[in-house]
Amino acid sequence: MDQEKTGDSQGAGEQRVLVSTESPAINLERDAKGGIVVTRRPKVTLVMLSGGIDSVYTLVKLLRETRDEILVHHVDLINQEDRFRIEGKRCLEIVNYCRETYRDFSFSQSAVDHRGFRFFGYDMVTVGFEAGIVAHSYLMAKGQPVDRWTVGTCTEEGHWEERFKHVEACVAANCFPEAPPSFFLLPMVTKREEMDYLPERLVDICWTCRTPVKTEDGVEECGECKTCELMIDVRQERARALVDEPG
Repeated sequence: MDQEKTGDSQGAGEQRVLVSTESPAINLERDAKGGIVVTRRPKVTLVMLSGGIDSVYTLVKLLRETRDEILVHHVDLINQEDRFRIEGKRCLEIVNYCRETYRDFSFSQSAVDHRGFRFFGYDMVTVGFEAGIVAHSYLMAKGQPVDRWTVGTCTEEGHWEERFKHVEACVAANCFPEAPPSFFLLPMVTKREEMDYLPERLVDICWTCRTPVKTEDGVEECGECKTCELMIDVRQERARALVDEPG
């Protein structure tokens, strides 16, 4: 298993196990004489960024703990929940922070507008559809594939396998006739652990509410959606831990 030494105090400790433990990606090409030339390159990893804690944790961990070429994509999910503006704004702030703090990466955006429909679909299915577009576009532009793609989740929210087969079908449809990138998840941790891993400034930038409430100054969290309820508990837990810390 690949390991690296780091003096950075943030995260898992002084000796960090790389998230990307597989061999580097390999390109096979023919030379002028018809022989096979093998070249190694960093993996190309696509991170679908929502602007919430889970996907930001995933992005930062991959930036810090792998040598992958990172592609980041955000989808404006325009629907009755009306959170796309604040999510898009926060994603730009997250991208700028991560580029300045960690390393550079590619960033793109797209929008899917389902306003006016009573049913606007599962977010993750739409995200998969757009992930396929990004992967196919990268292949056309660079002549090499996106090797893998991922999203953020945590142990409290889990990973719905029955639904995800439809997500993977959407990715494959937009990569056709080429093979889609493989999907992977980082080892799941709790929302609290994700927040503890991230710098507080980045935690503050993240947007987690599904149904923001408009105010004179902009928007604020509703405090009632399922994500808000989870975040209230996690923030209270972190606050208690801070009070209980010695010194």
